[in-house]
Amino acid sequence: APDDDPRPAARFRWRGRTHVLAAALGPERIAPEWWLTDPDWQSGTRDYWQVVTGDGARLWLFFAHGAALSPGWFCHGTFA
Repeated sequence: APDDDPRPAARFRWRGRTHVLAAALGPERIAPEWWLTDPDWQSGTRDYWQVVTGDGARLWLFFAHGAALSPGWFCHGTFA
């Protein structure tokens, strides 16, 4: 991903809690299927990060660059 793309913030809120970033691995850029012409199926480019918080939570965050999904940060899931 280009250098001017967003990186996970040192502190962020998720599910009503403030988390402190301890480590981050990424980004891994995922692009929508270019062959789909229906805009409802095109979610836009996403940059995925695997992060570890100060309290040990392991999260899978992504930054959506727009298209059918609003731009911004989202949590795709957690790692056990």
